Amino acid sequence: MKKVLLILVLVVFAFSIYSYDKPLVYMSKSLLIPGWGFVSDGLKAGYAFSAVEATAIVAAVSFYSASKYYSNNSIDYASIYMNRDASALSGDILTKMELYISSDRYNELLPLRARDIYPDDPDKQKLYIEKNTIPDSLGWVWNDEEKLDKYYKLRAGQRIYERYLTYTIAGIVLNHVVSAISNYIYADKRLKNSLIIDGNVDFDGVGVNIGVKF
Repeated sequence: MKKVLLILVLVVFAFSIYSYDKPLVYMSKSLLIPGWGFVSDGLKAGYAFSAVEATAIVAAVSFYSASKYYSNNSIDYASIYMNRDASALSGDILTKMELYISSDRYNELLPLRARDIYPDDPDKQKLYIEKNTIPDSLGWVWNDEEKLDKYYKLRAGQRIYERYLTYTIAGIVLNHVVSAISNYIYADKRLKNSLIIDGNVDFDGVGVNIGVKF
């Protein structure tokens, strides 16, 4: 995300300094802040892009906070019942802890999985078992299925909000790009007459309509 924002800033700076072409200037503004170029060009539809951006940023912060909440709670929960600092465990171990009541049970099932993956190659089976066996120093035991289920739900909550965050960030990037491209087309006199842009912001939500006349 940081790299994307840095690229956007550099592009805007380059356009603003080296371009005397108004469509490029407006496009660069909308690339940096969606809708800015439209507003500079006197088109109120730009506020719709800005409203979408603000809403998406608030959502992204909320999703990030929620994912951290579930992540920290799952670590604290595991630390209490494992009687050690679960944050020192790898992500792979933390994931396995969601699925198995104990590391011993996980290790017991390794030969079956090895035979499923390499049914005709005993050497690869042996190598798979050796590579994936969890040592006692990294082992765990959940006292009952209820605690295992609680831990699983905390980890699942973390993944859900991380996925929402990814989608929201993608939406933010798309909003920048769509705003910039449509702003350039609108500002370019050669293309302006072929583009219809309308936007609205009210208590029911935010809307942006973009169409092309043929």
